[in-house]
Amino acid sequence: MRRLFGVLTAVALALAMTVLLLIGLVNYLPSPDAKPTGGVDPDAIKLSTNVPGIGLPRLHKASEIRLADADEVIGVAAANEFRAYPIATLQDFRCRILNDVIRDIPISVTYCVQADHVRVLTCDLAGRPIDLHNGGLDRQDLMLYLFNGARYRQSSQEIPLQDYQFDRTSWGQWKLQHSSTLVYAGEIESRSLEGY
Repeated sequence: MRRLFGVLTAVALALAMTVLLLIGLVNYLPSPDAKPTGGVDPDAIKLSTNVPGIGLPRLHKASEIRLADADEVIGVAAANEFRAYPIATLQDFRCRILNDVIRDIPISVTYCVQADHVRVLTCDLAGRPIDLHNGGLDRQDLMLYLFNGARYRQSSQEIPLQDYQFDRTSWGQWKLQHSSTLVYAGEIESRSLEGY
């Protein structure tokens, strides 16, 4: 009899704990009307994608690349190293985000074709590329980022990354000022971010 009483008491305690746990969790569940923190309202998304940015893009010496002097590039300088990312190489939907590292400084170069808008981002995570993805298009056909599970407009100040200085200039001007520059040539292949 004592044994049965002990088992029933244990079951009752387990049930009571489960009920209390469920009641407590209800307070932490998002409401059905909740929007993702820092993200884009789902109703404002026209096309939702998850296309990883090109990780550690292949770079070439300026002498190995044939670009017209008038071709537009996004020039980035970090710790006395220089990179040029031709706008023409960022036209393909799969290549609009380049997640690079320059002397341990993570740099994500992004380009929205529809708005003809460039943005370069960085973070405090030294030596590792930012895991920034192309998250699709909003209702105005403008680029969305996908970062840490949330979507952000390219112009959003809410994304938890920092803007990084860049020059949008001609190839001729950039290589004249930075003859040691390395250049992205536009391949779609990417190196895996695994191992970082």
